[in-house]
Amino acid sequence: MVDSKDVKGDGKEMDPFAEKLQFLADQLSAVRASVRSLWGTKVLTVTLPLVFVINSDVGGNTANATAVNPSSLTEFTELADVFDEFRVVGGELEFTLPLLFNGAASLQPYISIGYDPSDVTTPTSNLLMAQLQNNARYAANYTSVTSVVPIIVNNKMHKFPWKTPKGVFEANTANGAIGDMWQAVDAATKFSYGSIKQFAVGSQASVTTAVSGILYYHTEFRCRV
Repeated sequence: MVDSKDVKGDGKEMDPFAEKLQFLADQLSAVRASVRSLWGTKVLTVTLPLVFVINSDVGGNTANATAVNPSSLTEFTELADVFDEFRVVGGELEFTLPLLFNGAASLQPYISIGYDPSDVTTPTSNLLMAQLQNNARYAANYTSVTSVVPIIVNNKMHKFPWKTPKGVFEANTANGAIGDMWQAVDAATKFSYGSIKQFAVGSQASVTTAVSGILYYHTEFRCRV
């Protein structure tokens, strides 16, 4: 004889494992609803870190665009269990330049770094980098070509801050989310808020780490009313 508490409404016995999973899911939903009720419509601002390493190519040049999109980070996934929407309002790239540049033959002993709020394509020239509203040049490491043991200078941490534009809204697969647009944390496609770009020509070595550091996303989360 089967106890009535072990039977579904259709008369079939319940799988104990499935029942436990459903119980945990219900508990999680209850906790989430409680947190949402207590938190209300307030905005939570957090800084999400991304390890940032960019290498030069086989020709010794550096060209890269890193999309501003924190949705792949573990911390984002955890926050997405509680909140409904997010947006990136700015950030900071804290980095060093381990790439060595040949002081005698280098075409460019510095690297350009900029924030492009409306494009995620890789830069191809210094002219394109100079056209970015938020950009800066950093002296790269210098090594003497006659020294057996390279003498390195400028090997220090740099900080490149940036902010997303305010009051501008746009979303498409080509340019991503422009401005301070809110996005659903569970959206199938989470648009990028532009990109952080780097460009340099004339490094001494090929396939060498050019930029190394941490990219910090200043991100806001909120619950829907």
